[in-house]
Amino acid sequence: LVLQMFCEEKSHFLEIADVIRNLGLSILKGVMESRSEKTWARFIVEVLITKDIIMLLNMPKVYVF
Repeated sequence: LVLQMFCEEKSHFLEIADVIRNLGLSILKGVMESRSEKTWARFIVEVLITKDIIMLLNMPKVYVF
C-alpha cells in the first residue's frame, strides 16, 4: 500500500512514520520528494488484510490541499 502526504516541514516525516508504525503497519520504504516547491512524504507499507483494513480501504478518499 502506498501512503502519500504533503509535508509543510521536513521534520514531519519522522512524526508521520511514527503514526504509521503505531497503526500497526510495517514501513518497507519511506522517501521525501519535492514537487512544485512542496515537500511530499511517500511510504510503502505492508498491510495484513483484516476486516478493519478492508473497511478503511472502502472509505472515500480525502484530498486536502
